[in-house]
Amino acid sequence: PPGRGQLEGRYTGLNFTAPAQVRFRYRLQGVDGEWGEAGGRRAAYYTSLLPGRYRFEVVACNAGGPWGGKGAALTFVLAPHWYQTLWFRLLVALGVLGALVAAYSARAHALRRRERDRAERAEERRHADEVTRSAYDQMMRVVEQLEERDRRNAILNEMGGLLQAATALKELPAIAASSVARLFPGTRGELFLR
Repeated sequence: PPGRGQLEGRYTGLNFTAPAQVRFRYRLQGVDGEWGEAGGRRAAYYTSLLPGRYRFEVVACNAGGPWGGKGAALTFVLAPHWYQTLWFRLLVALGVLGALVAAYSARAHALRRRERDRAERAEERRHADEVTRSAYDQMMRVVEQLEERDRRNAILNEMGGLLQAATALKELPAIAASSVARLFPGTRGELFLR
C-alpha cells in the first residue's frame, strides 16, 4: 500500500560472544550510491522515498574482521499514491490541455463576437449616415423649391403691380372724362384742349 515515503529498516547480526562489537553497513539501491556506515546501530532510516522498486542490502562484520560476504537483501516495491500514478498525471495533463483549449476557444469566440458587434455598429453608423445624408438632400431640395417659389412669387408680384399700373393707365382717360363731366356738366365729359 502507499505510504508516506518513509522507510525504517531494522536488522541484526548474530554474534553470541561479543554482540556489541558487530558493525554494520547498508545501502538502498536506487537511493544510495555508496555503502553507509552504521557502526553498531541496528536501524536505517530513509525519508521522502518516491514510489518504485527498491533493494535494501545490509552487511555485518565482527570487530576487526572482514565484511560478511554478500550479506542480506530485501527487495520491495513502494506503491504510489493515487495522485502519483501515471493515469492521474495523464488525467491532469488532459485537464490542463482541455482548460487551455476551452480558454482559447472562449477567447476566440469573444474576439469573433467583438468583431461582429463592431461590424454591426459600423453598419448602423453607415445606415444612419445614409439616412442623415438623404434627409439633408431632401431638405435642401425643399429649400431650393421654396426659394424658387419665392423668386417666382416676387416676379409675379412685380408683374401684378405692372398690370395694375397698366390697367390704371388704361382707365385713366375714362376716369378723367367722368371727372370732367362732373365738373362741367354740359360737356358730357369731353374736354378739349386748345
